[in-house]
Amino acid sequence: MVLGFTFGGWMTAGGASVIRDQAVRTARAELISNICVHNFVSAANAADNLKELKSKSSWERDDFITDGGWASIDGLVSPVPNAADACAKALIDLKELPIFVEVPATSSL
Repeated sequence: MVLGFTFGGWMTAGGASVIRDQAVRTARAELISNICVHNFVSAANAADNLKELKSKSSWERDDFITDGGWASIDGLVSPVPNAADACAKALIDLKELPIFVEVPATSSL
């Protein structure tokens, strides 16, 4: 049994639960972060906001994102931990803002 837990990759139910909970938290933060980036770059003043975000220190960036409301999702009563940090990092890593082009809706008649 020692070999199974040490080298075989076995784990207890409690250990699996901890790993599952960490994976869920990480996935939620990544999802909200992706939505946050979309909300940020879709805003009318995205270029100015990005300049201001880049001028902030690393520990102020998540507050800027949270205060701007880009990481807020309808239906969630509290912010998702680490989502604003991940959003800020993704935005800082952008080389340029993407350009969105509206595609007209077509009639299916």
